[in-house]
Amino acid sequence: MRRSFLSIAVVLVAMSGLNSLAASVPTRNEPASSGSVRVIQDVELPSGLRFVRDVRFESESSVLLAAGRPGVFRFNLATRESTAVVPGTGPGSFFFSARLARTRSTLLVASAFIALTWRGANGDTQEPFLFDAIVDVDIYGDRVALIGARKDDAGRWNPEKGVVWTGTLSSKLSDLSPLITTEKEGASDPVNGCHYFELGALRYLDDGSLFVVPGVQPGIFLYGPDGRLKRTWDSGTLGFQDRCDLSIEEVQLFASQGPPRWKWLEKRAVLDDVLDLPGGPALVIRKVEKGRTSWDLVRLASKTSTERLPFHSPNPNAHLRADVRLGKIAFVIIEYAMPGEPPPAPPRVILAEVTR
Repeated sequence: MRRSFLSIAVVLVAMSGLNSLAASVPTRNEPASSGSVRVIQDVELPSGLRFVRDVRFESESSVLLAAGRPGVFRFNLATRESTAVVPGTGPGSFFFSARLARTRSTLLVASAFIALTWRGANGDTQEPFLFDAIVDVDIYGDRVALIGARKDDAGRWNPEKGVVWTGTLSSKLSDLSPLITTEKEGASDPVNGCHYFELGALRYLDDGSLFVVPGVQPGIFLYGPDGRLKRTWDSGTLGFQDRCDLSIEEVQLFASQGPPRWKWLEKRAVLDDVLDLPGGPALVIRKVEKGRTSWDLVRLASKTSTERLPFHSPNPNAHLRADVRLGKIAFVIIEYAMPGEPPPAPPRVILAEVTR
């Protein structure tokens, strides 16, 4: 490898200090509405999971939570007990768990920077696969998809011009190659400029199709199980930030300082996640109004529809990640506390059901 994993991990830990105050926070449930999502459980997480960054269902009664440096944990929604699945240190560990993807036999874990790894049915954790910027990941069978970009062996940023990539675990991702590309290079590359905003998301659907919202450049895409483009949507008509159009000065400022980055996000509607709902794919759009954060669920069926999710955060720096299983949705909410502000309240998992 062109760089030692240990040296890169040290860089990540230093960079992750910008997000060291990130944590899930309690939501405030809204009055009952006519929407299609109903909250059925609101669970406070233990302090050891205060830095949760992502969620995936493991079973009907348990979820997997990416908790940053401590690792990946199984959390039982009934007993409220947590168990380490991929530790942050020691044998079989991964240094910073920020994104999750899973099948019945495989768990994939990614950091926001530098690397990802996976664990198969035999329980062995793979040597980390280096990848310089990772916004989101998912897995379907042997196939992996991610939003991000990497340097080559000579240190050149994104010579392949990739924004969305696909590859296979059976090749240990040696066949990872761009599915969606950019025409921009160097400092103007949209992943280079905005990956730390985490504006994009992707998800494999139940039939093996891949639903992608790059976030750093316009467009919404659905690829069939055969990898061919099946459908597109115009992201520009949906009212969220769908591109990276920052100046070089803004890129440098936002990459190095958390508060200006959060203020920039506070002023914009942004994509927090995508969901595979029974009626088809949907977007979760984050909005800040009068100092509080709310989320709209935008369904992309034959006719686009929008509804407000039945909870909010009283903090303007909150974000959401979610997963769907058998008509239920598990939400976790991430909040960034400004310097000098009191620490966030204990984190929570919101379990909801889709009523139609």
